[in-house]
Amino acid sequence: MAQEESELIAVMAIKETYVSRMLNGSKKVEFRRIAPKRAISHVVVYESQGCGQIVGYFEVAGVTNAKPDKLWKLFAESAGIERSEFFHYFDGTDKGTGISIGSFFQLDEPMEITSINPSYRPPQSFYYLQRGEFERIRRRKAESPSSQYVA
Repeated sequence: MAQEESELIAVMAIKETYVSRMLNGSKKVEFRRIAPKRAISHVVVYESQGCGQIVGYFEVAGVTNAKPDKLWKLFAESAGIERSEFFHYFDGTDKGTGISIGSFFQLDEPMEITSINPSYRPPQSFYYLQRGEFERIRRRKAESPSSQYVA
């Protein structure tokens, strides 16, 4: 997705299991019950239920808003999640979002979310960063997209 000034950077809390699947390439879509209100160019990954820190970010290759059954039909092969987990997550809602993962950049070392801004806390779902805050994260990335996660 082209980087435009109108596009935002989202910070999302993602479970350690799914972060590992993103890094090994078996999970190519991040699912959300609530869609971002504006276009996002990147997602900063806060690893929850793991190190509890920012571990990297990915380029957003596309965003699909649809009913859960359609999302599953479109992304089952690249979901990185079992069918039962997927439908359990979307239980009680008639729409969802699939955020397609482009290149994933793992940080050289995980970083505390408060190192971006002392008032930041782990996101419940997601929130947006300012471009300058994102640049501080980008400076800490590995030189090339990750293909393997090292805890």
